[in-house]
Amino acid sequence: LLNKKPIEVKYKEDNGQYFVDQEATSLAVQKGEKILTAWQAWIYSDRDRVQILEERYNQLMNTHVERKYDGQHLTFPGMNPAIHMRPHQKNV
Repeated sequence: LLNKKPIEVKYKEDNGQYFVDQEATSLAVQKGEKILTAWQAWIYSDRDRVQILEERYNQLMNTHVERKYDGQHLTFPGMNPAIHMRPHQKNV
């Protein structure tokens, strides 16, 4: 569940081949869904915990923000008045 990989229960036969046990896989998927539901209920039950985890996540993961340039305020003295720049050109 933590690695976001599909849950499969496999077994190895004497000849070395692996086979998926469909019944056990189905039970494991159901149990995984119960665990995930219980985790989400627990994690969001305490507002202070949510705040702490959000801050920690933002410190670790939101470390790079792409710059967005806004050139709408720019004027170009001496430029040919017949030429009108498009917004994306001013942003550059």
